[in-house]
Amino acid sequence: ESKLKSCTVEIVLSQHTIGRVIGRRGQTIRNIERVSKARVLVEQSAQVKAEERMCIITGTEGQVSTAANMVRDEIAQEAIDHKARARGVVNYRREAEREALPT
Repeated sequence: ESKLKSCTVEIVLSQHTIGRVIGRRGQTIRNIERVSKARVLVEQSAQVKAEERMCIITGTEGQVSTAANMVRDEIAQEAIDHKARARGVVNYRREAEREALPT
């Protein structure tokens, strides 16, 4: 019974990760909702270039946990891609996969 209790988690998104979590035309955030069955909302900001926005995830404990992990994965992937872009790597994802391989 307690497993079906509704809960909410808030994750602060930096300006650099907002686009990554939402995805092109909302594709990533819709996929997170589809897979997790949680409701995922990125708050609108009154400021055009707000430094941070809140990502609000609502659902059952399991749904929220799954969605929060997926959002955190997107944030982590953006950090890897950002590091690769800073080094001038053209194919970020391939470089990120190379970094993830054990040596």
